[in-house]
Amino acid sequence: MRKFRMICTSLIIALVSLPALAVAQSTVSKDLANMVRDVQQYNFAIHILAMLLVGFGKDRYFKLPVFLPEPRG
Repeated sequence: MRKFRMICTSLIIALVSLPALAVAQSTVSKDLANMVRDVQQYNFAIHILAMLLVGFGKDRYFKLPVFLPEPRG
């Protein structure tokens, strides 16, 4: 019974706070939203460049010495 009451209470709190979240989102200035979008795009571009460097540049820039066994014979 206690678990059911806790679930119901959390659902009621979520339903009551939903309109407040919608109002808070609409009052955010457009400049802030654009700035956040720009930062996210910048971080995504840096991530892509890092993956390209690791994927294509691993032999050129990060070449580690490889010790192969000497051929027998």
